Amino acid sequence: MKWLLSVLLLALTVNSAAASGLDESARSKITTIRIAPEVQMPDSPTFIGTFWGVLGNDKSKLKTHMDSVHFDLPQILKQQFAADAEKQPFFKGKLKNDGQYTLSFEVRVYGLVIKNIALSQDCKALLTVVAKLSDPSNKVVWKAMDHADRDQLPTYKADDYLSGDVALNTAFNKAAELVSDGLIKDLLGAR
Repeated sequence: MKWLLSVLLLALTVNSAAASGLDESARSKITTIRIAPEVQMPDSPTFIGTFWGVLGNDKSKLKTHMDSVHFDLPQILKQQFAADAEKQPFFKGKLKNDGQYTLSFEVRVYGLVIKNIALSQDCKALLTVVAKLSDPSNKVVWKAMDHADRDQLPTYKADDYLSGDVALNTAFNKAAELVSDGLIKDLLGAR
């Protein structure tokens, strides 16, 4: 029952923010963009499904392990967005440390979800991000939410996320790539 509540909460979160791309006239005003240094993060990861083994249902173990291997999800997200954005003609040369517009990120949900809610311990990364672009007067001119599509993410055993950093890096780098791609497409009005 607890996992069903988590799934419903996630669905409400994902559907609560309507995305709207910037129109051509709004985009033409943007000369430079800086990515805000701070990324808002939830206090703890989210688990959807029933976990056992080393991980159990103890979310603090995942967070503690992330800290112990210096896994920096906010940095991964910012770097992935910048790398993907630079591939788009609109962003060429616009990402600057002292940019006129500010792009900020809020990680709404991160964690793990059991691939099949049965007795499997195969799981995938869970990542939902809200991005906002603010003009020089700090007015939000664009806001969108995106989440990593589970079908495109690698699968690992739950305990793999607590042994070293391969599962963490591979899964969450791919999740950040999917989220960044979706947010960029939305900002450019391509979805």
